Amino acid sequence: MALSKREKNIGLGVIGAVALWGLIDLVIEPYFDQLGAISDQQASARQQVSSADQLFDRQKQLQKVWQDIRQGGLKSDATRAESEAHHALLDWAQAAGVNIVSLKPERPMQEGKFQVINFNVSGTGTMASCARLVWALETAKIPMRIDELQMGTRREGTDDLTLRFSLSTICMPPDTKTSGQVSSVGLAGVGGAS
Repeated sequence: MALSKREKNIGLGVIGAVALWGLIDLVIEPYFDQLGAISDQQASARQQVSSADQLFDRQKQLQKVWQDIRQGGLKSDATRAESEAHHALLDWAQAAGVNIVSLKPERPMQEGKFQVINFNVSGTGTMASCARLVWALETAKIPMRIDELQMGTRREGTDDLTLRFSLSTICMPPDTKTSGQVSSVGLAGVGGAS
């Protein structure tokens, strides 16, 4: 059975369409799918590199803070840390012009790798003297943090304020070996890391 020219052209057209469909389905679509997957992987890899760079930058910043805290007086004895914070607070209050009425330390508590010693403090002074005391606490070389702060007037219409706050300092427990490394979680909100 001989095929006419028209039948041959239709056959060639069908064979070409099937070949084109096979080429698209078996070669071109997988190629573009793979190209899209590679593009997604590149974006993910860029994001991971960016996150890693940020982590290394944060580690460098915190390493400096950690060194400052260690050089500034991070103690390994809770009694010494409490005494140092107590005396420093009294000195700063006197220099600022705040009269400390009450200063009560609490029992040290373990928090992560550190021991935290809390103080409840109340005093009186002017707005300027209270501000100087708060600034001294916030910029202290020893690790100190104001946890809560309340201010109120003693007499209406005067610059005579009462100041109540709780603050904390940290020390390394005696059984903990301090290395040059520190996690970013361990320093959050302490000293210069706040």
